[in-house]
Amino acid sequence: MPTLPKLATSPPPTGPIWEGCFVFQGKSLTLQLETATPRQPMRASKVLIKSIRRFESFRSKAYQDTKGVWTIGYGHTLNVKEGDSITRKEAEKMLQDDLKEYESYVNSLGICQNDQCHFDALTDFAYNCGIENLRTSNLLQIIRQGREESEIREEFMKWIYSGKRKLRGLALRRKWEADRYFGRSTPISLWEKVTFALAGKINIPISFRMDCPHP
Repeated sequence: MPTLPKLATSPPPTGPIWEGCFVFQGKSLTLQLETATPRQPMRASKVLIKSIRRFESFRSKAYQDTKGVWTIGYGHTLNVKEGDSITRKEAEKMLQDDLKEYESYVNSLGICQNDQCHFDALTDFAYNCGIENLRTSNLLQIIRQGREESEIREEFMKWIYSGKRKLRGLALRRKWEADRYFGRSTPISLWEKVTFALAGKINIPISFRMDCPHP
């Protein structure tokens, strides 16, 4: 009976990824290895980017959000100070750069399995609520457990408060994320379209970043 070659119990920390198979050659068994094609990291879709623009609304001048954080563009907060102003083109570049951090984190979770809808929903949640809130959330736990749609939707909808105040903008965003997660579109009413249009035109924020769900 042929003796199986000893295999490493764990892959090296660096270097190529290998895949292979055992092949019988006469009376011997050999292991053929070849480098595997690395899986490309997922990126935010055009659907998600369009949604972020809609929910955040373009702000050309720095403003303080409900937590007192100076914000500009499409929800950009890094190194923003009072009196700052930007163009829409600059805001688009900031959005693309900001998304990289959230895309990278959601990719690292390893739970989207090339499902763009899952990826978009969790990336938007992280962008709006923060990576740490997603990491420690019950939402992430029940997704990992493969729970039912109704339970996952319920967890999304817990994140609609700023302090103890329920915000319509956050409720709309969580519903969009839940619908996107399950591959469904979210109808937008005429009232909501007018609200978003006015928010972009006269610089009224209709969505806010948040720290935690209502207890």
